[in-house]
Amino acid sequence: MLENYIANGQIKSYKILLINKDGINLGIKTKIEALNIADQDGLDLVQVGQQEVPVCKICDLGKLKFENEKKQKKSKSHKDTMKEMQIGFNISDHDFETKKKHIVEFLSKGFRVNYVFKLNNSKRVGQEDIMLKYNRLLDSFTEVANNDGAKVSQKSISTTLTPKV
Repeated sequence: MLENYIANGQIKSYKILLINKDGINLGIKTKIEALNIADQDGLDLVQVGQQEVPVCKICDLGKLKFENEKKQKKSKSHKDTMKEMQIGFNISDHDFETKKKHIVEFLSKGFRVNYVFKLNNSKRVGQEDIMLKYNRLLDSFTEVANNDGAKVSQKSISTTLTPKV
């Protein structure tokens, strides 16, 4: 659909392909004939396609704009939005369960979640212990999410969780 609607007298073409309010193709008509038909029904003549012979439809312009805005709002989804959840190395089981519940909720709503495992207070712990704890925590999401692999830095380990379909 066109964002800037061309309607009624704004249509420049002399001949148009006309579609009535019920969606039936009425064939090629002159713009004046089409405007008369639309006027008889108390509706607008709206250009919906820009071919060699423009396609025009008889409809209520206000209703068409409203429906298109509604479709655009609905098409914007959470899949493009990402949430972030940070979890520290020394997190307690209860705190982890709370954060896990939030992550599962985000995933169920279609959000992607950037899961960040912070390493700030774990300098005395070996790298193997860190990865064991990270993998243990990450395994709790295998039923509801896919992950794209770990990205390791000096201060954190992160992965993006995407909802399973």
